[in-house]
Amino acid sequence: MSPNMREKWRISFPFSDHEHNEDGPINDPNTWKIFFVTVTTELIGTVMWLWFAFAGHLFALDQGRPVPGATMARQNAETVIYIALSYVFSLLATTWAWYKKSGDFFNPAVTLGKFLARKLSWLRALALVPAQILGAMAAAALVDYMFPGRIQFVETRLSSDTSIARGRSVHILRVLSIH
Repeated sequence: MSPNMREKWRISFPFSDHEHNEDGPINDPNTWKIFFVTVTTELIGTVMWLWFAFAGHLFALDQGRPVPGATMARQNAETVIYIALSYVFSLLATTWAWYKKSGDFFNPAVTLGKFLARKLSWLRALALVPAQILGAMAAAALVDYMFPGRIQFVETRLSSDTSIARGRSVHILRVLSIH
């Protein structure tokens, strides 16, 4: 196999503590075993992260003090902080638990960014994105089944005075600022 072909088919494993043949050819069974473990742990990690986050979000909405005259979109500061912390701490705990096996992406946007920065092979990115989407769907289904309240309350919406273009621009700038 030529060096260019090997680089094209290379499956990179950042943050991995394995001493396996990670740069081996694509027909090496050990490479596929590591690849399968990586995709599986990414799926499980995404389910865990979003299960804790969605459950904390619903709990905060259910237990929070309502603001007089406000809709579900307008919450008091305590509720908003609790929701934010439930996402942050669930990501922190899940990342800490799974980063040595999966690379801890847990988000298709992060996976796409790593792929575009050439830090991730196309094969791995193509496998991780569906695993992450399935993990998010499974977490939402589990939370909807296990907890009172509707999972639709977890949706993020723009306020009525924010345009879609402005919301997308703010989102893009925030995501770029943390990577």
